[in-house]
Amino acid sequence: MTNQKARLPNLFLVGAMKSATTSLHNYLDLHPEIFMTKDLWKEPGYFVKEINFGKGIDWYLDLFKDAKNEKFLGESSVGYTRSPNYPGAPERIHDFCPNAKII
Repeated sequence: MTNQKARLPNLFLVGAMKSATTSLHNYLDLHPEIFMTKDLWKEPGYFVKEINFGKGIDWYLDLFKDAKNEKFLGESSVGYTRSPNYPGAPERIHDFCPNAKII
């Protein structure tokens, strides 16, 4: 990993499509101790190998570059629960952040 100073995301909002994840993402982003990815990259799907995993960790961590002192850095990607279509996402999240909070 070349982005040594980056803080690691530790909050993952997963769920089903059309289950209010966008609303919950926006509500969580209002909390002063939570930073959520913004706009275009609300749903980066980084841990889905077939989507953005190949872009590399620096690409992913760059999505959190505007975070300040928030306790939680989070993102929302419903693809993380679309097994067997996208296998391995839960394991990749666990390897990345074993103590992650999953909503």
